[in-house]
Amino acid sequence: MDRLRRLERILFPGPYEGFRQLSLREYLLLAVPGAILFSGLAAFFPLSERIAHDWRLYFSTGLRQGLEYYAPWVTFLRYLPLPVLTGLTLTGLSLALIQRRAGRAGLVAAFLSQPVWWVLSVGQIDGLVLLGLTALPWLTPLVTLKPQAGYLALLRSRSYAIGGLIWLLVSVAIWGPWPLEPFRYFGAGPERPYSDIGLWPWGILAALPMMWFSRGDMDMLMTAGTFAAPHLHPYHYFLIVPALARMPGGLSLALAAVSWAPLLGRWLGPWAWYLGHLFPAALWIVLWRRRRFRAGDQQAAVSRQQ
Repeated sequence: MDRLRRLERILFPGPYEGFRQLSLREYLLLAVPGAILFSGLAAFFPLSERIAHDWRLYFSTGLRQGLEYYAPWVTFLRYLPLPVLTGLTLTGLSLALIQRRAGRAGLVAAFLSQPVWWVLSVGQIDGLVLLGLTALPWLTPLVTLKPQAGYLALLRSRSYAIGGLIWLLVSVAIWGPWPLEPFRYFGAGPERPYSDIGLWPWGILAALPMMWFSRGDMDMLMTAGTFAAPHLHPYHYFLIVPALARMPGGLSLALAAVSWAPLLGRWLGPWAWYLGHLFPAALWIVLWRRRRFRAGDQQAAVSRQQ
């Protein structure tokens, strides 16, 4: 038993983010009006051929074709109108920023970052994943909609990991061995789009040590996980955008500017799309340094007390 407890302390050393804890009442008072307001505003924006491509061609159809690497319950999104999807996306981002005690600079930086505008423009569902992250472990089904860095947030604490395991068992009982489907999809070697900057499998060499030093920090875990993703577009960084709220004001704005770097690929050629990795790399380094300094301050305080 002592060994299990020691192992648990190693794997789940305790949360490091200092998130603002929202009661159920506070959460609902923020989430429900926010979703209604944002969805209502989104309804006024006209839908064109260049807007919400992914929602129109995939999620609104209720089919799995082209979405084989998503979880099976993604087909339920056919009941979600685009304005509501947009409203929930912005609500998830707003709640995540509130939980991280965002100041004005952090709010501006987050809403001006490239992943936010990309997700909104193509009608992607990363906002639903982020919404799920704001209410773990209860909204685990949202977090596991797509096999991206959101899964690694479940390693933040024992309760999150147990919640993820329970949902995995329940979902397999309902849909069968669906977790194998993404492996089959990527194993078939689908043609990579021009903006797919995934570093798999070599990126895992960087991701594993980064994840070890990220234990207990949701943002750091997800940021590290982006380097191991077999399928990665720059808009997938939407999940780590809220971490900008944890940066000093000027730095958060600078990192938001860095998040636009991969779009240089449109002018400089395919290699420039890989500049997208600068955003998570810089974000992780800043978070790691702040965590290291905080740990040093705590040790110094303990030494003074002794």
